Parts: sequence; C-alpha cells; structure tokens
Amino acid sequence: MERQQTYPGWFLWLAERSPFSWLSLILLVFLVVIGLACYLDSRIETQLARIERELHFRPPETSATSGTDETVASTGSKHAVYVPVYSHIYRGRGQPVLLATTLSIRNTDPKNSITITSVRYYDTSGKLLRAYLQQPLKLGPMASTEFLVENTDTAGGSGANFVVDWAGEGEINRPIIECVMVGDGERQAVSFAVRGQDITERSE
Repeated sequence: MERQQTYPGWFLWLAERSPFSWLSLILLVFLVVIGLACYLDSRIETQLARIERELHFRPPETSATSGTDETVASTGSKHAVYVPVYSHIYRGRGQPVLLATTLSIRNTDPKNSITITSVRYYDTSGKLLRAYLQQPLKLGPMASTEFLVENTDTAGGSGANFVVDWAGEGEINRPIIECVMVGDGERQAVSFAVRGQDITERSE
C-alpha cells in the first residue's frame, strides 16, 4: 500500500486559491515590504539629518578676554606657526579638485591654558585675505578649536596658508596645529592632513 502524502494546511489553502488571489497576495506582500523600507529609510534619513545639524560647523565663540589672558598675550612666550593650505589640488591633465579645509588647533597641555592671539589666512601670493579673530581666544587644558575654509572659497589657491599666533606662560606643551583637506575627486574622495611649522619664537 502506497503511503499517502500529506501537506500542511497553509499549502492546501494556497493551492485552492485562484491565480487572481495569488497575484493579490504577492502585490500585498510587495507593498508591505516597500512601505517598511520607506519607513526605515525615512527614520535613518531623519536621524542623519539631526546628527548633521548637531555637527554642522560653527565658528568658535570668543568671549571677553580676562585680565589673566591679557597678561599671557602680552608677557608670555609667543609663537607663530605656519600651516600650508590647499584650496584645490590637480589631477589627471590639470583638472582642479576643490577642497574644504579645517584648521584644527589643539592644546596638548593637561594643566595649562594657551591663548590664540591671531589666526590669519593668506593666499598664494602672500596677500592677507582675512583675520579670523577679533580678540584673543583662550583654550583651556586639552581643549581644541577649529576654523573652516569652504571648498567653494578658492581665493587662497593651491599655495594658501594660515599663520597662527599663540602664547603661553612657563613650561607648556606645544599645541598641535594642522589643516585637514577634504574633497571629492572624479571617482573617489580625497583627504589629507598637513602639520604646522614653527616660524618664530620669542619671549618678552
């Protein structure tokens, strides 16, 4: 005697349905999947937009300088740092790649503050384009600040530079001052960093 094969109830139910019912069911499943994907995509996009808003660049706020800061700026050891900037670089046969530049200034001393007295931006010919600080900016121990040159700001050229003046009292760790350049090439993104170089140092 042959063994009779049995099928699950859900399979029998599907087998009894008409082709129209099959198509309706497939369409329903498809719409549910599309709706779920759109919902998740909108949630992710909303969260990314929120993160981008929170991280969007804001120029550093300079509060009124205290008497202590003025003393550091006038009597502490003074330093000037030259930092190369590339508002664009070239690829292939000389096509430009526009770059956004972030100047990062990081106080590496865990105990002492430093005072940023000047941040100046020069173009390729050495012409001063702008000064970023109207008054000294104090960086507390291990604090950082940054300045932005947007990728659409091509005035500096490929030989632009920042000159950062800073001051500190006593034995103090030198800050890390560097520029990070980021841009979109033809097929891939471009990013690199350049560390600043001391050009003067004096005590008064």
